[in-house]
Amino acid sequence: MDKLIHPTAIVSPDAVLGKNVSVGAFAIIENDTEIGDDCIIEDAACVKANTKIGAGSRIYRGAVLGHLPQDYKYKEDRSFVVIGKGNMIREFVTIHRGTERDSATCIGDNNLLMAYSHIGHNSQVGSNVIIANGSQISGHVDIEDRAFISGLVAVHQFTRIGKFAMVGGCTKIVQDVPPFMTVDGNPAAIRGLNSIGLKRAGFSSAARMELKRALKELFVRNKPVKDVLAAVEERFGGSEEVRYLVDFIRSSKRGMVSCTINISSDSDEQ
Repeated sequence: MDKLIHPTAIVSPDAVLGKNVSVGAFAIIENDTEIGDDCIIEDAACVKANTKIGAGSRIYRGAVLGHLPQDYKYKEDRSFVVIGKGNMIREFVTIHRGTERDSATCIGDNNLLMAYSHIGHNSQVGSNVIIANGSQISGHVDIEDRAFISGLVAVHQFTRIGKFAMVGGCTKIVQDVPPFMTVDGNPAAIRGLNSIGLKRAGFSSAARMELKRALKELFVRNKPVKDVLAAVEERFGGSEEVRYLVDFIRSSKRGMVSCTINISSDSDEQ
């Protein structure tokens, strides 16, 4: 099979379709688009102009990729959506193009965006990310690799969610979520280390323990952030994960979500 395009689909002659691409009934693929090899575009999905989708991705029924940003600043300039390989974009997901001229909303590889989730303009989503049903990601949000966002989460613009972080369902995110942590509630707060997620990802017990000890120093003690970061960096500087965590916090512009936990155990499974 080279291409299988349903007779009711509308595919622009200017669209570039790779090998073994399937396009379902009533789907629309506009001009200046690129669909990689082995992609499936299901019934009634819409791929708008200036959208690129990497090989092996599946776009489910009713998803709309690359539509205009919901932003008053948008001036009908050319902008883009760039989606990597192996993504699964479920029913009625919306991903909007960038606002500024030649800017892009970018999605990495092997992500799962569940039904009715939304990715706003100029957001950057890494690889192997899961965003569950109905979660709403505002513009200019940065979601790092292997983050897990549960259902019905609302993420404020210009915030960051660090790698291997887990956000609980119905959480409101208005500040940065540090990597490796579990965050939940309204207001959002750190509930502990994402120990189960890190264990499943192959992090050693020693690495998880170092992160937990660093968490205790970083978020529980009432000291100036600058001093705490320096002390943690000196004490745990041999841990690559802790150095990444410290750098993430140090580079924050919106500040971190709060911490409401009381860590008293040395177990890394809390």
